[in-house]
Amino acid sequence: SGGACIEYVYLQAENARARLVVWPCGGGNARAYKLPRKHLTALGVDVLLFNPRGHGGSTGEFTFEESVRDLRGILAILPELPLYGLGHSMGVSGLCMLHRVLPLRHIWAVAPIFDSRKSLSYMYARGTISEFHSLMGFTDIATLPAVLQSSGWMYQPMGLYRELDFPQAGAIRTGSLAGLLKALFIPGHDMFPYLVGISDRLEVFVPAEDHWFPQDETLAFCQAAGITARRVLEAKNHFFSGGWNIVGDRLIEFFKDSANII
Repeated sequence: SGGACIEYVYLQAENARARLVVWPCGGGNARAYKLPRKHLTALGVDVLLFNPRGHGGSTGEFTFEESVRDLRGILAILPELPLYGLGHSMGVSGLCMLHRVLPLRHIWAVAPIFDSRKSLSYMYARGTISEFHSLMGFTDIATLPAVLQSSGWMYQPMGLYRELDFPQAGAIRTGSLAGLLKALFIPGHDMFPYLVGISDRLEVFVPAEDHWFPQDETLAFCQAAGITARRVLEAKNHFFSGGWNIVGDRLIEFFKDSANII
């Protein structure tokens, strides 16, 4: 839509009774996630692997708003089924935005970034911001634009377009790096106030250690809001290395119980 070509993989179950939508992390590819796809379809759960604009094989400029519209367009041409979502990192925010216009029965949030600006502020303060720079395609500090070397651009972005208005072939492909950074971080997307209203349908998994977000704050918020959350010690990092089998087991457990699909 809007001149973009959107990649998705639709795994259809026989006698389907539910549909799971998978939204990847920023720069991720939904095809790459180690999820029990065959087991889920055997349980009657369609699986829709969605790559938003600029991700995987999808073209176009990423914004959450456009990506939600794209996903709604895909879902509109599929048979109507109860919807469930699994998101990773900032992909969780995308599913929360989808839920505002197309309700999801349950959302699994893996290493969630519920506040995009807080994520980068945390990474700058912690000294792990190089991981984000690499995601943007700057693997060598010598090539890193000066404006990105500190967090000030998020709060005083006057020079952003002058210095960063160029195409960048990072993990998220974009025709304007400045435009992408503005879409993600200025002013950013804070989902925490919204989560209270969906506490009964949200389930959170955080890794043993996360260089991208202060997940202790996530767990504290979840406890206060009555949101089911757990730290998965087998998951070693923000990309949940070593922990996806636990997420997959939880999906199977959930969908095996027919009482969860009504």
